[in-house]
Amino acid sequence: MMKKDAVIVNVGAGFDARFSRVDNGKICWVDLDLPDAIAARRKAFPERERVTMLAGNALESDWCRPVQETLAGRTAKPVFIAEGLFMYLTLGQIRTFLEVPKANF
Repeated sequence: MMKKDAVIVNVGAGFDARFSRVDNGKICWVDLDLPDAIAARRKAFPERERVTMLAGNALESDWCRPVQETLAGRTAKPVFIAEGLFMYLTLGQIRTFLEVPKANF
């Protein structure tokens, strides 16, 4: 069961529209993808309250600070979704990705 004040980070979001299916009116959602993918996503999806479209590389830690700011004042820990991402990464890149949230959250 999802916590009411959860922060979900959808890594490699692409055109995933899961937020609209699971929104409980309180969660915050971060769609993270490479800059070109986020630019295309902004054209396809409207801006929504509690949804942040964040351009960044999942293998680098630059995206962590905006997510940490989203977490401010919330009791829930972030939930990371990476469905559809790992098939595009090497085993070494997957390990690198897993170290990024481990070191920052």
